[in-house]
Amino acid sequence: MPAIARHPGAAEPAGPCLDETALAQFVEGAASGASREAVERHIDACRDCFELVTRYAQAYLSHGSGEADDTAAAPPLMRGDSVGRYVVLDCIGMGSMGTVYSAFDPELDRKIALKLLRVRPEADAGWRVVQPRLLREARALAQLSHPNVVTIHDVGALAHRVFIATELVDGCTLREWRGQRPRGWREIVEVFLAAGEGLAAAHSAGIVHRDFKPDNVLVGADGRVRVADFGMARMFSAEDAPAVPTDDPEALAVTGALLGTPAYMAPEQLDGRPADARSDQFSFCVALYEAICGVRPFPGRTLSELADHVRRGDMRLPPPDRVLPAWLAALLTRGLKVQPAARHPDMRALLDALRATPRRRSRRRLLAAGLLALVATAAGGYVVAQRSIPGVESRLCSGAPDKLRGVWDGPTRQAAQIAFAATRAPYAAGAWASVQAPLDAHAAAWTAAYTENCLATRARGEQSEAVMDLRVACLDRQLDELRALTGLLVTADAEVVLSAPAMAHALGGPEVCSDIEALQARGRPDPGRPEAAALQAEIATARALRRAGKLSQARAHAQAAHARAQELGLTWPAAEALVEVGRAQAELAEDLVAAEQGLADAVWAAEASGDVEAAADGWIELVNVRRARAEYPTAEEAARRADAAVHRLADDARAAQLAMQVGQLHSARGQYDAALASYRAGLAGFEALGAAHETDAARARSDIGVGLQRQGHHEAALASFQQAAEALERSLGADHPDLATVRNNIGATLSRLGRRTEAVALFRQVLAGRERAFGRGHPRTLTALQNIATVQGELGEHGEAHDLLRQVLAIQERTLGPEHPNIGLTLSNLAITLRALGARDQARAALERGLRIQERGLGPEHTALALTLISLGGEQMHAGDLDAALTSFERALAIRTKQLGPDHELVGRALKRLGDCQQRIGRTDDAIASFERALTILAHGADPFGPLEAQLALARALWSRPGERPRAAQMMLATREQLRTMKDPSPQVRDAVDTWLAAHPEALTLSRTTAPAP
Repeated sequence: MPAIARHPGAAEPAGPCLDETALAQFVEGAASGASREAVERHIDACRDCFELVTRYAQAYLSHGSGEADDTAAAPPLMRGDSVGRYVVLDCIGMGSMGTVYSAFDPELDRKIALKLLRVRPEADAGWRVVQPRLLREARALAQLSHPNVVTIHDVGALAHRVFIATELVDGCTLREWRGQRPRGWREIVEVFLAAGEGLAAAHSAGIVHRDFKPDNVLVGADGRVRVADFGMARMFSAEDAPAVPTDDPEALAVTGALLGTPAYMAPEQLDGRPADARSDQFSFCVALYEAICGVRPFPGRTLSELADHVRRGDMRLPPPDRVLPAWLAALLTRGLKVQPAARHPDMRALLDALRATPRRRSRRRLLAAGLLALVATAAGGYVVAQRSIPGVESRLCSGAPDKLRGVWDGPTRQAAQIAFAATRAPYAAGAWASVQAPLDAHAAAWTAAYTENCLATRARGEQSEAVMDLRVACLDRQLDELRALTGLLVTADAEVVLSAPAMAHALGGPEVCSDIEALQARGRPDPGRPEAAALQAEIATARALRRAGKLSQARAHAQAAHARAQELGLTWPAAEALVEVGRAQAELAEDLVAAEQGLADAVWAAEASGDVEAAADGWIELVNVRRARAEYPTAEEAARRADAAVHRLADDARAAQLAMQVGQLHSARGQYDAALASYRAGLAGFEALGAAHETDAARARSDIGVGLQRQGHHEAALASFQQAAEALERSLGADHPDLATVRNNIGATLSRLGRRTEAVALFRQVLAGRERAFGRGHPRTLTALQNIATVQGELGEHGEAHDLLRQVLAIQERTLGPEHPNIGLTLSNLAITLRALGARDQARAALERGLRIQERGLGPEHTALALTLISLGGEQMHAGDLDAALTSFERALAIRTKQLGPDHELVGRALKRLGDCQQRIGRTDDAIASFERALTILAHGADPFGPLEAQLALARALWSRPGERPRAAQMMLATREQLRTMKDPSPQVRDAVDTWLAAHPEALTLSRTTAPAP
């Protein structure tokens, strides 16, 4: 066993000391349990023996166990020896893991540092197992290139050693640099900032140091700081190295899973748990505290004593003669938290905070500026009132622009603009203009919010660390959303360009990150673990893809994030990802049952994890899905749940979105007054949110127009549509296809106002624009083609209407397939033109085919079938097939009653058609009952002509009963009077009333007769 020199200046032990045999057995792990405990108790009380054990351990690692094993105790290399192509010059260092030589590389004509890692083969199953793994680790480290990391030139193997060739740094270690002369805390922080940059770069590359300490940081003669020995502790693991004592905080520990130098180790490393980037952060903070204060933050003369303090988080105060600013003490305290999740999110966040150093200005400069800095000193630190010092704001908290680099900066903006132009879409220029401005404004607002948050804590001391962290977590989420969006913009295709303006406007404003109460209510914590932060970014990508219309990709990303979150046991990312899966499924509309179930699971998971924001999003989407499935009671329940979540969030944007969804629900149920009230509430909400929600407000105005139109207020509807169109043109550009939707509504309203020629002209403009944007025959042209056909049919141009609908049908069969449910509606419209052209048999055949397609694709009870059944019933009745017609009408009525409720306007319309058939069959009593029920329902509907048609049919049926003729006459005359007072009467109903009265002149006399009481 090698001789052990006593530490110079060590005090003589107070009691009997251990002999070298006992020390050797203890260090080599050969001591029994009782003997080992006795040694531990002794060295805890005897500093002299503690030092001896430390030095023996170092000698044991450096020279082996003393056994006759040439490979374990290889002789040192001499000047002139070769290691591969490298020629050894001098030994410049020796440590527990190996020996470092200066050497010469003749191929590149330069000096290098050559580190030989020592591995004793008896510590592993064999060198053949150890060597390849160490080489893989070392080569992985060679991929890391950064100014603040020692460059690795080459790796290789020599006998039972791995050698690593690195740059030769002319300088000293950080520990030596610190001891050269007294240094102020600012100078120390500057050096550690450079070292931290090296750590942050390694973490970004997926490399963890695991043994960061002052001895592994080199300060070059050129002033450049470099971190060395990345990953060495991992490579020199328990599988590869002998057991060494872990009672010296300074010794490299490799016993069990303990990897690193205990004095700088995080609690998780001391406990043998895996180390990650936040473990390096802990070591960094220990080293920085020690460099400034002269002592480490956690006391402990032995490893067991140190570990106890570290695990409890028992930090000691800085010595009275050392200055540790209060803000810096707070930063270090956070970095030294016991739980990794409680530390800074990552090294970059810690470095940004360190750079926010409050600077004292000279008194002369302060007086010259006529200002006074209020300095409050406490616990060896101070806080500077930042706002009172000119120029400080430009230097404090200046890291926000760096975070936007590559997210939204000059090169990113240019790449996105080029991608937009490359699509050659006619709406690309307008879309770019409507995207660039809001993103520039968003980035500027985000930078200001991020900087202000930092200043509030770091400079002015107005805000606690906890509040700052809460706001940083919110701002980081917004940065993820922006990054996901711009990632799509720089590779934009025509589909992304089309969706980009809405996506840009959908970004939440950073001002929400200043509302602390709202942030606390949201229930979304700081991601904490790096895995959670990565999941947050992945979910943001899924959300961006969904908004861009890439629904299958969005669903795949969200599903992958959900699976990963479940694997990691992270509840809130799992819930948020599941909400995105459900939203993508709902918009795909492939399986609304599955979408509804997924969203139901998501909202319960979100509520269980306390994520109110995700729960609100899920409930709002459930309102939409359940409405689409005509599950109105459960949709109302979802709306109430959504309202509760939105109320807790105090989120005005979500409140406005929910109001629009509730309006759609009311409209689907025929509750048009309530629908309009909801739409107007949504519009007021969006308008209050300002220009960022201009497109949302425009779409709300369009929905209001639809509601007014359904109530027969066509002039008011037209005005609302025109306001919506003007707003969308301002925000999206005149050529954007989304504007066509509102223009279609304008055309439909013009048609209802009798201005059909204007309507057709507008529809043709929409069609031309969509053909320019998407090409002739594209599915997006179908709405315009159908609208032109409808109005041309109303104008009597049935031939053109027929040809247009044939075009629509051909496009649908080509793009959707001949059995797609949408074809059923087209066939119903085509049947109308065929009927007008006298091709009644073809009309009936088209309806029968459409019904078969819809039954296969939608099921036998879908609401869409009812319209086809009513049209088919009309053709069957015309052909004299009254029994078949009666069956069709009765089935349509049953479907609508079940899906929409007994009082829905469409139920009233089905009852009216059923009554027509019953009267033809001769079931007059049944017909009268159907007409009366239809009139009661339609009187409360939005269409003013529905009640008049039911009233006309009822009057005709009543006339067949002599005793009811006075009542019938009064009803018919009342109908004529109502038509006279209408601004836009129905010519068909008016002609039918006039024709009937002309055929029954006695009705004028009978109308004056008092009708018998019912």
